[in-house]
Amino acid sequence: LYGEDKQLQLFVVIFAYIGLIIAVAHKTGGTLKQLISEGHKSKELVREVREMNDKLNLLAYEDPLTRLANRRQFEENAAEAMKLLEDMRISEIVLLMIDVDNFKAINDKLGHDAGDQLLKEISDRMMEMSRHSEVVVQGQMNAARIGGDEFAVMYCIDKNSAPAVIDK
Repeated sequence: LYGEDKQLQLFVVIFAYIGLIIAVAHKTGGTLKQLISEGHKSKELVREVREMNDKLNLLAYEDPLTRLANRRQFEENAAEAMKLLEDMRISEIVLLMIDVDNFKAINDKLGHDAGDQLLKEISDRMMEMSRHSEVVVQGQMNAARIGGDEFAVMYCIDKNSAPAVIDK
């Protein structure tokens, strides 16, 4: 059918074509591996960005020492509570302000680590008491460290569902 020249030409073309397919497959395979790797890297970067965003949110709204809300979060909670009061969804807001007397003397005499430990203990005790009180008045409680040694606890009370336990 074919002469030897034609068979040799066909063999060369087939061999070149196979070589081209192998070269393209090798290059494409490397590119696919690279794309898959970059896709995984992108997913990892997105996860890291989300984690950092969560950490920044905590820093923006939570006191890192006591783990209570900070002043900024407390002010936002208070504004929201005022709206609830205006909309008559709650009937009262009760605010408890706590200031630690002679806190500077504690820091000066015992050191900042001791002062930090005292602030943590105060916040832990506030939260224990507040959880108990929250059950009693069936309201919403927000506690915050609003300054160095200043704390605030705010209760949003619905008189219709809570017994009268707070005297004015």
